[in-house]
Amino acid sequence: MRQWMRKTSRTCGREERGAGRTTERGRIIRAAIICLIISCAVPALAHGQTGTLRGTVRDDESGERLSGANLLLVGTTIGISTDLDGEYRIEDIPAGTYEVRVSFMGYETKVISGVRVGTDETEKFNVDLVPAEGMASFRIDDFVVSAERVLSTQVAIITERMRAITIGDGISAEQIAKSPDGTSSDVLKRVTGLSVVDNKFVFVRGVTDRYNVTWLDGVPATSTDTSSDRRSFTFDVVPASLLANTVVVKTASPDLPGDFTGGLVQLNTRDIPQEAQLSVSASNGFGDDLAAGTTMRSQGSDTDWLGMDDGIRELPDSLEGRELARALPNTWGLVEDNAPVNGSYSLSYGNRFDIGRDDGRNVFGFLVGGKYSSSYKEYGYLRRVEDAGGGGLPREEVEGTAYGYKVLWSGMANVSYQPSRNHRLTARALYVQTAKEDLKQGTGQVSHDASGNGEKYQIEWDERSRFDLQVGGTHRFGRTGGARVEWKAFGSESRAYEPDRRYATYDENANGYMLLKADERTWIDLIEDTSGGRADLTWPVGDASIKTGVFVERRNRTYEVSAFSSDPAQIDLWDPDNWWITATPIDSIFVDDNFQEGKLGFIERDRYSGEYEGWHDMDAWYGMLDLPFTIDKYDFRVSGGLRIESSNQTVDSYPATGDTIRSVINETDLLPSINFTYMPTEWMNLRLAYFRSVNRPELREMAPVVYHDHSAGQNYQGSANLDRAVIQNYDVRLEAFPQDDEVLAVSYFYKDIENAIEDSLHPDTSYRNIRRPFNSDKGHNQGFEVEVRKDLGFLAEFLRGLSVTANYTFVDSEIEYIQSKTDSTGQIIRTRKTRPLVGQSPWTVNVGLLYTIERWGTTLNVLYNKFGERLMAVTLNEGANVYEAEREVLDVAVTQELWDFMELKLAARNLTGSDVVETQGEARTDHLVDERNPEYSVSLGLKW
Repeated sequence: MRQWMRKTSRTCGREERGAGRTTERGRIIRAAIICLIISCAVPALAHGQTGTLRGTVRDDESGERLSGANLLLVGTTIGISTDLDGEYRIEDIPAGTYEVRVSFMGYETKVISGVRVGTDETEKFNVDLVPAEGMASFRIDDFVVSAERVLSTQVAIITERMRAITIGDGISAEQIAKSPDGTSSDVLKRVTGLSVVDNKFVFVRGVTDRYNVTWLDGVPATSTDTSSDRRSFTFDVVPASLLANTVVVKTASPDLPGDFTGGLVQLNTRDIPQEAQLSVSASNGFGDDLAAGTTMRSQGSDTDWLGMDDGIRELPDSLEGRELARALPNTWGLVEDNAPVNGSYSLSYGNRFDIGRDDGRNVFGFLVGGKYSSSYKEYGYLRRVEDAGGGGLPREEVEGTAYGYKVLWSGMANVSYQPSRNHRLTARALYVQTAKEDLKQGTGQVSHDASGNGEKYQIEWDERSRFDLQVGGTHRFGRTGGARVEWKAFGSESRAYEPDRRYATYDENANGYMLLKADERTWIDLIEDTSGGRADLTWPVGDASIKTGVFVERRNRTYEVSAFSSDPAQIDLWDPDNWWITATPIDSIFVDDNFQEGKLGFIERDRYSGEYEGWHDMDAWYGMLDLPFTIDKYDFRVSGGLRIESSNQTVDSYPATGDTIRSVINETDLLPSINFTYMPTEWMNLRLAYFRSVNRPELREMAPVVYHDHSAGQNYQGSANLDRAVIQNYDVRLEAFPQDDEVLAVSYFYKDIENAIEDSLHPDTSYRNIRRPFNSDKGHNQGFEVEVRKDLGFLAEFLRGLSVTANYTFVDSEIEYIQSKTDSTGQIIRTRKTRPLVGQSPWTVNVGLLYTIERWGTTLNVLYNKFGERLMAVTLNEGANVYEAEREVLDVAVTQELWDFMELKLAARNLTGSDVVETQGEARTDHLVDERNPEYSVSLGLKW
């Protein structure tokens, strides 16, 4: 018990349906307003021959502010406890001289004599407490309970991890600043047990992104991405510079969402600084294979540099056929453009101060910031599409050059107001706008019936935006035994917009002419609105605590895709002036004159057009007990309880042809969880955990609307018959923290999965493969993690300042399925077999070497990441399954302090240049599916 007390004392703590949703949001807003009014109520001040005593109670060595420390004026009944920031204010004290008794759990009680209180005066009186005997061996010298430092330092992250009731890992802003990472996806690949796919989707402990949940500043965050519309949050939209820390929780507790199995990824943006703080940074560099500072760009809009189309790519209203085609701009040709150096620029300012009078009571703080970055890239690629049915259809094989442009800008504003000692109100706003342009030109076999000598063109502009707003409060009520209430009301709107996505292929005929074979122009728009709220009540009962709460979330999503293509079948071939139209080059074939009577037609592609609307209503309630106890001098801690989640998912799909299709999943789940910790020493934990979780389909997966993925040479279509998956999770971890910034940990995990949701690849009537989600029968996922974080100074004096961070994750998974094959007699033979989970790497490795020379202000950080071969797509024939080969990445960053206020940073990413390679076949190397060079970059930045 005593050891646990010492640990915890170190840190502080959218007809009828639409109308119903509006009412729900109104209730949330009204509740938030009521909470604001209650929180701002401040007792009236008394007057008379009295004075005021104010100050801060801190740790004597580290300077950590101690929340909940008790102060008593000896011989009186006058006393108080420090607030959330370790501060106190005692008013209406009769003038005189007093002895003040200060006590706090885990610290030696201190009595100070001769404390004078004058009439109508405010005396400032700070107290530093010394840890009780045994506490000195556990020091956190630079961990201070102020928002910026608690959220930002690696020592703070490790301390939080050590005292948490759940198993988890994390990375701090301090570590992020020393790495070359540009987005939160870059940051996450450093965390034990995590791998990042497509630079934005996170896999935890071998399970795909769909089994993970993301919270942004304590509230749910979902993604909107037209190309894949994954359930996971797309982490490349959050700049790393806005993060205070990233924490991955790997076991559940009742106060956490019940729909994560791999991990709950918590992204926390920067908080209010303790004093005025201005930060300016600029970084410039170059990307890969950009010759002489030039590149190829599409004929885009004047506002592309802002990541927003100015309307040139919009689909005109109320037009169809050739009239629509003539209204569209002929922007098929690429143009050469200058490629300036890649740049990233950021600015932030924050401060906190007293309002009205310097009495330390009405404290207001804020932090505002923004970032802008842009980058260019050029790389070679090879895309080969094999038949998913095992050889029944010919393939597509194209090789060429790809050009890319990406822009991201963001702004954030955090505001905090503390009206009284035990109450704090916060508001946070974050806006992110990002866009990317992908251009590809290639030659080869462009379709199943092509000659093998053809041309393929792709022009894609994909822009995404996200706005998050939340208000919340934290309140401590001393008269009720220290009860703590935390609440948040939140809302967000995200959009993924892919206007005028263009695709065309040419094929050589028998006479050697290149003729237009296929083309398509597509407009996709996806908008999602989310609103909700949560409230938590924590009530101390002796050394234990009881916690209960509610959670409400309402999501509404609309998706629309319109696809069109020219129709050469409408050409009047009897007119000799028309036969040559399809032989016109890509930059001049789609001009207005070619969309006339007797020439090209313009038709809607019903197969690739349609829309859906989806809703997800979630209500949850929970109760839990956190109980530390001691048995024969050995300290233990058990925390657990029950969470109830009522989920209603409804999707209405409207194909371009046919009837409306409705898909509904309405379930109420009981989700128990328990975390048990044995603490043999002050710096060691043995943890055991069990929890039940669910995995619900994403709304897009429930909508049978077809999306044509040109890059992958396949289609995607949701299913209206999906079920949710149910998972039983078991965990064991032994972890030790020998020093402030050191970790040694070994973990084992086992997950039993029923109705696992995965994607399968099938042959399609369009001579393309089609990817669909489905429920596997059952399976399991198990593995272990090893993590080491250690300063090497114990080996030799010259190694002092050199630390190593390494982690290794091994995962073994099996999904049972039935394989059907037809034998030579025509009979179907069904065999029960097993395979790994889709997307699972059998192993991942992270190694980091950080060398700090304090007297020079120099930091060198070398980061290495590698993952094993992983199954990317399941087909009808296991011999046609798609695999991504193992790949390694090496990043280096050098940081140099120029003065106390300025820092220079040189960063190089992906120095190994390992190709991304996907293959098919039982031998993994039978057929090359996709090969592309990854992006590398070198940049030089200055921060003030």
